[in-house]
Amino acid sequence: MIRNICLLSVGLFFCRLASGTTIQLANGQTMRGDIISQNEKQVLLRMEYGTMTLARSQIAKIEGQSLDPISNSNQRIPNWRVVIASVAKQPWAKNIQQIPATVVDKGIMRFVPYISFRIADDYELNIYGDLDNPAGIEIGLYRSLLKDDAAKTNCFAFIGSILGTNDRQVLAVLDHKQDLKVASGITFEVTPEAAEDAYGGWWVSLYDTKKLDQARASKDELAQITSSSGQANDWSRDDLQYARKLPRSVSPTATPTPSPYAFPTPTPVPTRSTGDVYVRGYYRKNGTYVHGYSRNR
Repeated sequence: MIRNICLLSVGLFFCRLASGTTIQLANGQTMRGDIISQNEKQVLLRMEYGTMTLARSQIAKIEGQSLDPISNSNQRIPNWRVVIASVAKQPWAKNIQQIPATVVDKGIMRFVPYISFRIADDYELNIYGDLDNPAGIEIGLYRSLLKDDAAKTNCFAFIGSILGTNDRQVLAVLDHKQDLKVASGITFEVTPEAAEDAYGGWWVSLYDTKKLDQARASKDELAQITSSSGQANDWSRDDLQYARKLPRSVSPTATPTPSPYAFPTPTPVPTRSTGDVYVRGYYRKNGTYVHGYSRNR
C-alpha cells in the first residue's frame, strides 16, 4: 500500500533542487530527484534531503532514470545519500519506505535528529545527526528476522560496504550476538533484542560520541524540524503507525537500568514526552537545523 499520495505538495518544497530524474505526476505536478529503488508498484525518489515513495498509478511519465554517482568523500561515516543509495543496491533491500522518526529525549541519542527507513518489512535503517555529515548509522532487525543469521550477516555486509578498510576490519571481529568496540573515536556496537534500549530489535551500529554531542538540536531547532504525531503534516496516518512507540509494559515514570552497551537508538523508558516526530527532510545550515523545504522558500 502506498501511503504518501497526500504528501506530494509537501515533498515538492524540498525536491526542487535535487538533480537526476524528472517525474511528471498524473495531477500535472513535477518532481525531481534520483530514483534509488523501484518495482512494479512503486518508486522511491531521493530528494536533496529526505525521500518520497510514489505509487506507479500517480506517475504519468519518468524522464532520466540514472542515479547520480555517489562518493563518501572520505568520511568515516558517509553522508545519507551514500548510505541510502548503498542499501538500495542490496539484494534483500525490498520495498524501502521512509517512516517517521520519533524524537528521543533520553540516553545517548537524546535530541539528535535522524531519518528512518523500513526495509523489506523487518529491517530498519536509521541515520543520525547532520545528514551531510552523520554522527551515527544503525541497521537492525525485527520480528521474523530476529533469529535469522543470514539477515544479520546482511546487516554486517551492508555496513561494511560503506566503510573504509580499517573500519571494516573492526566490524568484522564483532560478535554477532552482542559486542562493543571503540576504534579511533568511532564506536562499533552490536545490541541484542533483549537489551533495554533495543526496542525489541537486534542492531549493528557505528557512531561518533563527540559528533553526537555536537548534533543535539536545541529547543528552537526542534520546533523547526518536528511536529506532533497527531498533527504531522509531513506524514500520513498510515506512515505514523510505523513510528517508534513506548512499550505498553513500561511505566512513563520508570527509570532505566544502566547498560554496559550504550546504543544510539531510542530507549524504551520514556523516549518521548510529546509524541513528536521529525520532519521527512531536514538539513543543517550554518550549524542550525532547519526544515528541508526552507531551501526553496
